[in-house]
Amino acid sequence: YEVTRLKKLNSRSADFGIAWTSNNYNEIIFSSTREEGVTKEKDAITGQNFADFYISRQNKQGEWEDPVLADEEGINSSGSEGTPFVNKSLSSLYFTRCPNHKKRASGCQIMKSTRSGSMWNEPETVEIKTIDSLDVIGHPTLSSDELKLFFASERKNGLGGKDLWIAERESSNDKFGRPRNLGPTVNTEGDELYPYMRNDSTLYFASNGHGGMGGLDIFVTTLDSLGE
Repeated sequence: YEVTRLKKLNSRSADFGIAWTSNNYNEIIFSSTREEGVTKEKDAITGQNFADFYISRQNKQGEWEDPVLADEEGINSSGSEGTPFVNKSLSSLYFTRCPNHKKRASGCQIMKSTRSGSMWNEPETVEIKTIDSLDVIGHPTLSSDELKLFFASERKNGLGGKDLWIAERESSNDKFGRPRNLGPTVNTEGDELYPYMRNDSTLYFASNGHGGMGGLDIFVTTLDSLGE
């Protein structure tokens, strides 16, 4: 693979979390803390603007156009949105939202928005057993049938730092059951983040606990190794 910098998509702020939103791979959605967002407030944790979703399309010349704020859709808020996951049929968008409540504490939750034509509808919280609005969870990725949800969280009975977890459900109309830790094959005393499931059998993720070149590196494991 050759890694190149996409100048049109990047800014001086944090640009991260990207997903395809079209079958012919000419439209993407990603998160950014650039100044054109919904609110001019600063996130007390990062010191940057709250992250919002932006959309960029590839023109007929194969060049990516300047990103535009997804402000005509219900997926941005005065809080932070990030780490989008779009299902195989491009009809559902799962993502992380960390609300910006002024007078009460809040965690980070996984949200889901469904598509109507080219528009994303107002998102709803993905219900997971034993998880409430004060918990901090995020970075969703799902199996192709959307019955298995993988996410990152620093929860009780984890292995240290942020771990990867799985929650399952019987049908797409049910809420997800109690999360299970993916165990020591995947998780370490460090942080495991940003999971991505490919072909229901290969899980890519970032970790600073498995060794590597320093900081977060990309790792991969197969379904057999997960013991699922």
